[in-house]
Amino acid sequence: MTATVTDYAAIWDYGSQPRSQSITCNLCGHFETEEDRRPPGGWTEPDRYGYQVGVVVCAECELIYLNPRMAFEAYASFYESGAYRSLVSAYHGREINAETIQPEQERYAVEVADFLEPHVKHPRSLLDVGGSTGVVAKYMKERFGVESSVLDPAGRETDEALRNGLPIIRGTAESFDPDGYRWGIILVCQTIDHLLDPMGVLKKLHGCLADDGLLFVDILDFDKTREIKIDHPYNFTEKTMALFLSKAGYREIARERAPDGVHVRFLCAR
Repeated sequence: MTATVTDYAAIWDYGSQPRSQSITCNLCGHFETEEDRRPPGGWTEPDRYGYQVGVVVCAECELIYLNPRMAFEAYASFYESGAYRSLVSAYHGREINAETIQPEQERYAVEVADFLEPHVKHPRSLLDVGGSTGVVAKYMKERFGVESSVLDPAGRETDEALRNGLPIIRGTAESFDPDGYRWGIILVCQTIDHLLDPMGVLKKLHGCLADDGLLFVDILDFDKTREIKIDHPYNFTEKTMALFLSKAGYREIARERAPDGVHVRFLCAR
């Protein structure tokens, strides 16, 4: 049984969180006007948890995003405190945490590796951005013989990654400093929708990808779900994600729709 709106508010008091108001589109740089906030450009509605959110559709490139949205520090607390997992657990009516998600992550890891395999040569290192418990990174290490690391802000999940024997970088993709390091494979698995600056992160990752490296990213396709939620500041479609990758400097080499029908996977090179 899913939680009520009141239950969700008890888990995460969205209404009291500090807000950040973006005025430009993260994809094309279009300056947002009040006109963009009116239908069909923008609207206010309850998200899937019942929180009232503002939604904008860019008048130039059709990127869909929350505005206003929680500030960076509020999102950091949302993930680091475990509120995100508690909220998702309440929505689905079952416990979803760093332990219970691992069997699902194992199945997902196999699917992603099968997608990557025809294109993987001999990478030395892998970074899993938003890598959670490290299950995916560990599987890639075993299957491809690659040294794998995990970047994630959630303490409970990176603790699991440590128990899975992986080096961790605890923090957000936006604040992460690669310090000149370059990886042969970078994974952004079911994470790009959660970022506050996807273009900035994609450009940063482009700079720390090896010359012959591969970037994997997948999205929850808004054209299929039509679902707004506070944990997705941006709502991508195949069209807008392809534009993001191209503008960030990547060359797309493969694309497929996942078996669930709602996720789309992209594989890119520099």
